[in-house]
Amino acid sequence: MSKYLIETFYTCTFKIVHKLDKLNDKNLSELENRNDGQFEIIDVRLNNRKTKAINNQKEESFNDKSDSKNIYF
Repeated sequence: MSKYLIETFYTCTFKIVHKLDKLNDKNLSELENRNDGQFEIIDVRLNNRKTKAINNQKEESFNDKSDSKNIYF
């Protein structure tokens, strides 16, 4: 049985490229609802990692402060 629970938090920077036939306010406001864009991951950053004991009697935290490690694709 496992004794620890590891939670890792990441921040991802990405870009989505859409091609539009017409540039107007209506098309720009509907961009968030479209799923036809080209997706590119720019940066993935490790923010924080927390370690907790599963039995909830004792919490351990090895890396409470933010780590700033870059992972590039």
